[in-house]
Amino acid sequence: MQKIKYSYGKKEGNNKYLGNYIIKENITIVLFYNQEMLTESGVDEPPQTWEDLITVGEKIIEKYGSGTAISIVGYNAWDLIHNWAILLRANGGELLSKDYSQAVFNNPAGVDAIDYLIGLIDSGLAADECISCTQIQAENDFISGEVAMCLMGPENITKIEEQGLNYGSIEPPACSNSMIEGTNLVIRASAAEAEIDAARLWIEYLLEKDNLLEYTKEFTLSLPVTEECLNTPYFSGESYNSFKNSLYNAIPYPSLPEWGEIRNTIEEQLKEILKCYEEEEYDRDRAKEYLDQAADAVNDLLSRNK
Repeated sequence: MQKIKYSYGKKEGNNKYLGNYIIKENITIVLFYNQEMLTESGVDEPPQTWEDLITVGEKIIEKYGSGTAISIVGYNAWDLIHNWAILLRANGGELLSKDYSQAVFNNPAGVDAIDYLIGLIDSGLAADECISCTQIQAENDFISGEVAMCLMGPENITKIEEQGLNYGSIEPPACSNSMIEGTNLVIRASAAEAEIDAARLWIEYLLEKDNLLEYTKEFTLSLPVTEECLNTPYFSGESYNSFKNSLYNAIPYPSLPEWGEIRNTIEEQLKEILKCYEEEEYDRDRAKEYLDQAADAVNDLLSRNK
């Protein structure tokens, strides 16, 4: 779990902000599964590896029909990068080099990751409609009991339990490859001194235990960043255990000022790859071309900010 740091000097490599990035909530995903559908399909336990997910999925569609094993996000999802990035790392790849100087995701691991996701649809484990799904659409297919599995965040727990679904959740297969993101609080260095002092007090107020708990429990429905809050009774139920395990094993996306642009650049090309499949023009070589284009654009962003 990322620690909160109360230092307000200039962030190394970035003179636009005062202080370290301070995350006030954690966002990570786990694999939810419909226990009844797994049991009725003759599955004894949820998948422990990405290969297991295929095997389990095949048993599910034998019982319930094509498209019922898992719901995944498509090119209309705002967070398309997330599932792909988990698989990228599971395949031994990374987004950027260790020194953040260049993109390295356009290698076989990156192609394998997108190929796996498309393969879920192509094999009938996920419905054809998933190619264009938003995250909410994918989640609703699971919550409504139409599919047996879905990668989702903790904000769905309340909705699932309201439906009375017999469910469980586990860390994503190869959970050490999970990714984490969140909401960041920074202070603008060009602000007046009085405004900077006020901003510090506001950040400290937001991160007080009671305030942070109320924010995550009532508003975001995500996980709080501090262990003090995460270990309170509310977040100690069985439903949150998989998230805690995933959270402690997850890594954050690169802490770079240009990360937003980098993320958008990668997602634009991932969307183009999915659209190629929809138009029956997909193959691994085409996927590699789009990832190469994304890598070139990312390298240009990184070189401009050296």
